[in-house]
Amino acid sequence: MATFRHTTCIPVLRSSYTNLTKSEQKLADYIMQYPGSVMHMTMSELADATDSADATVFRFCTKLGFSGFQGLKQALAGDLFSPAESLSQEVKPEDTPKELTGKVFQNIHDALHETAKMLNYTALDKAIAWVAAARRLDAYGYGGSGIIARDIEHRFMRFGMDVHGYSDPHLQVASASLLTNADVVIAVSHTGASLDLLKVLEVVRKNKAKVILITSYLKSPATKLADVVLTGLAKETHYRSEAMASRLVHLAIVDCIYTGVMQRRMDDFIDNMGRDRPGKSMRRRNAVNAGKEKGKTKETKQAKETKEKKRTNKAKEVKETKEKKQTKEAKKPRKLATGVEDGSPNLFASDWGRLLLQWYDTHKRALPWRTESPRDPYKVWISEIMLQQTRVEAVKSYYQNWMTRFPDIASLAAAEQEDVVKQWQGLGYYNRARNLHLAAQEIVASYGGRMPDTPESVRALKGIGDYTAGAILSMAYGKRETAVDGNVLRVLARLYNLDGNILSATVKKEVTTLVAACQDPKRPGDFNEALMDLGAMICIPGKPRCSDCPLAECCGAKAAGREEALPVRLRKKTVPVEEITVYVVRAEGGALHLPAGPDVSPDMLLRSVSCSEQAADLHPGGIPDSEPCFLLHRRPAKGLLANMWEFPGAAGPDGKRKLEEVLTGLGVTVHCLPSPLMRIKHVFSHRIWKMEVYQTAGIKENSAHPVRYGRGGDDLPPDWRWVPLSQMQDYLLAGPHNKIFTDFLLTQICNI
Repeated sequence: MATFRHTTCIPVLRSSYTNLTKSEQKLADYIMQYPGSVMHMTMSELADATDSADATVFRFCTKLGFSGFQGLKQALAGDLFSPAESLSQEVKPEDTPKELTGKVFQNIHDALHETAKMLNYTALDKAIAWVAAARRLDAYGYGGSGIIARDIEHRFMRFGMDVHGYSDPHLQVASASLLTNADVVIAVSHTGASLDLLKVLEVVRKNKAKVILITSYLKSPATKLADVVLTGLAKETHYRSEAMASRLVHLAIVDCIYTGVMQRRMDDFIDNMGRDRPGKSMRRRNAVNAGKEKGKTKETKQAKETKEKKRTNKAKEVKETKEKKQTKEAKKPRKLATGVEDGSPNLFASDWGRLLLQWYDTHKRALPWRTESPRDPYKVWISEIMLQQTRVEAVKSYYQNWMTRFPDIASLAAAEQEDVVKQWQGLGYYNRARNLHLAAQEIVASYGGRMPDTPESVRALKGIGDYTAGAILSMAYGKRETAVDGNVLRVLARLYNLDGNILSATVKKEVTTLVAACQDPKRPGDFNEALMDLGAMICIPGKPRCSDCPLAECCGAKAAGREEALPVRLRKKTVPVEEITVYVVRAEGGALHLPAGPDVSPDMLLRSVSCSEQAADLHPGGIPDSEPCFLLHRRPAKGLLANMWEFPGAAGPDGKRKLEEVLTGLGVTVHCLPSPLMRIKHVFSHRIWKMEVYQTAGIKENSAHPVRYGRGGDDLPPDWRWVPLSQMQDYLLAGPHNKIFTDFLLTQICNI
């Protein structure tokens, strides 16, 4: 991926304008209209002037490649204090040929001038060095850029280089497949967004060849696939398109590379240029005649012709050998990292997409987030985040409760984070809930409460990666984006008989490419969901239901008898295991008689506590003295399970000793039963907790530390509280500790 260091501002804004969001374009418009005023503004003042937030201004600056707002102002100063003298005007229908010519030439001058100001000279130097040392040079372009590709071929051929210019996408792919890490590609594209170009650059990157991109847009998709980016700028007018002007600018950049290579390979240039000129033969003949006169050569005309013929035949033989080798390599199936042979019938089987959608139309799952057409991007977003690491059946009730509480992005953004996390309780991975809340606030602040519809904007939101972005864009907006999850990886691994580890980034990238190639352009969202449903219902882990699969006849794994052996899943790292000791510390109190039996629900127990007849003797805080209270601790504000509540616990083999020291410091003496009450294994993504939970037989209160209920009074630190059983559900308990509450306190309270 190329990086940028800008010494100018206005040209950067123009070149990146089409890739900016509406709020960012508003900022760009203001800066280009009032550059002098912006120079004297603070970031907050610019935010107020454009109805933006400070954070939006900062992200805008960094997105364009500046170090921050001060970096943008420094670049803007360069524009203001060394401005280009421009007479550029729009061409008008009534312009004379002289006026028209003046304006066209002025526009060309402006484009070249601005390009020279913002060109990354470090990148240019690197490009020159790479081309000068390249074993082989390919040039790719389409339309007007195709002409530049052929010009590159013509120019660099003068150095005796192996150089080829292609404007046909099929020839580009064929040539790219033969490249190595010693080769260089110069790709020329005005927008840098051509799908054909992106596909061929993917092939180039796989073969580790270096990519030099010449474009007019700093943030185009192709820049992500380039090692070096050289950007040329051109103004768009009504009669002369931006692309027309950019062609001349791009040719100028090619001239810079060519001249730089000439500096380094002048001897090769002189030698090869001499061979191309008719005067070379004349000079050679003169040299021979001069030699004859001096007696230094006696070569006859016949001998000279024989020697020239041998040299020609030798060159022809070398060329034919090279062409045969290239043809052989092109025909030879190439192993991808996945183990798939490029060019195999299975790799490009296109009919399976049609069969998949036919099956989906009949067998798709009825899910609460699929009831609307067109799909609500907010509901797609929430459902996809909930479905991460969670079964579909478990998600349904959580999703419906969530939508009742937060029916839209605005209500989610306006809620307190604690309320959001509480609503998420039971789904685990609580950072997902926090990220949802932060992203919703960003959407309200930057996009007016509407989910953005561009890949860059969606992926920039907190907690949204490639998969979730692809799901939202394809399912809600009909964009041709992939959404590759575990189900899709498993289906494709079997369909294409892939031997690679599906957990590796390389295999996932290649699977994504395969899905994109076969995706139905009219139904991208349905195509993605169909793959997910197939993986969840038919192509399941272990033993797939091949007899019910619509793709059974296309499946490479089934044909090879490997459907149960695939996919390959190899994890590189072992997950650390932590031993945790937990105490359920109960305040002394009277016996509580509650209903018991198999039909008693947790809600019935809580109602019994709240409505107990023993509530006659109330604690000053309104809690029955006889109601059991338990000691809770709140976790730190940052880190794992941040700000959530838990029963007292300590890690390590000496967890009991650590716990008793902590509790003694709180003025609580604990008498713990010798055997654990229960054992819990809780698996996180990056660690495992093995918890031993012990029941306390009772506590002794120091006179200076009486038991306080509810808020804990002044006798406990803010992160410690005595909580009555009836209020326990109001506290956001960490996942494994919530299990202690539901599986022990509520179901076995009568036996405590």
